[in-house]
Formats: sequence, structure tokens, C-alpha cells
Amino acid sequence: MNALLNLDQSLFLYINPDAAHPFFDPVMLILSSRALAFACVGVVAVYGIRARNWDFVAKLIFVSIALILIDTIVYELVKPYFGRLRPCRTLGDQVRIVAGCAGSLGFPSNHATNGMLVGTMALLLFGRIVGFGVLILVTLIGFSRIYLGVHYPLDVLAGFALGGLCGWLFFRLWRYLEKRFPPRLRQ
Repeated sequence: MNALLNLDQSLFLYINPDAAHPFFDPVMLILSSRALAFACVGVVAVYGIRARNWDFVAKLIFVSIALILIDTIVYELVKPYFGRLRPCRTLGDQVRIVAGCAGSLGFPSNHATNGMLVGTMALLLFGRIVGFGVLILVTLIGFSRIYLGVHYPLDVLAGFALGGLCGWLFFRLWRYLEKRFPPRLRQ
């Protein structure tokens, strides 16, 4: 276990601060911002409503409910259970902190968990084009969390794994509910 944690720390220190550059700081801040997430959801919601594609809107609402539920569970239960501190809390001056350290606990990354949950559900509910687009964005967001100094790589990878599993489980729940309560308004 110590070897894995040492590798995790070494990889973190390679990305942050060694591979970091001030030119990329604003890009990484945007990728990690809640504003980007809300803007993406807003654009997608407007598209579905304007197209009067109520099945699409229902799926988007379901994904949003899953996201709120998983975000809360990870933040309130999973992170305190593991209790792993963020690198910006444990490595001191070795970390290049771009915009503050955030909370104290970092495992797993909420950004990575939430992103992969949405990416998995987007792939399974909305198709390959939308799903792969979201998954590319999610990968960049995960990298940004390491770059900004607030997560170790294992925090992000564990978040990806947890989010992917939860996304698949919620997709299965959607399919069950769809069979049990078929939509009345299909386009």
C-alpha cells in the first residue's frame, strides 16, 4: 500500500508543480469551475426544451437527481470514511496551489465522481457523440484537479471508478423505471 501511495505522490509532484505553467492556469480554473458545469447543463436543457423533446428533458432531470444524490453521499459519507487529506494540506511548499486549497478531505474527488457519473449516463442515455464529448471533458476536469494542487491522481481515478459505477447503476434504474412506467409522450 505504501508503494502505491508513494507512486501516487510522485505522479502528483510530476504534474504539480513540475509540469505546470502559468499559461494553463486560467484554463484549468475554468475546467474546475462550477460555472462551466452549470453552463453546460443550461445549454443542454435549453436545447431539449426548445426542441420539445420531453424524453430528453426527463433524462436530463434524472441525471441531475442522480448527480445531486451522489455528490452528497460522496461529500458527507465517503470522504469522511477514508479521511485522506488533500495534497495541498499534506505536502506544504511542494505544492503549487493555483486558487486555494478547498476543503480538507480529498478522496475520492467529487469533481471526478460527478463528472464520470454524468459522462457514463450521457453515453448510455444520449448516445456516443454526446457521451464521448462529455467523457473527454470529464478527463480534462480530472487532470485539472491534480494540476491545481487539490487532488492526488488516485483521488481522481477513484472518483472516476465510483462515478462510472454509479452512472451505470442509475442507468439500469432508468431502464427499470422506463419499463415499469412507460412514458406517455414520446416523440
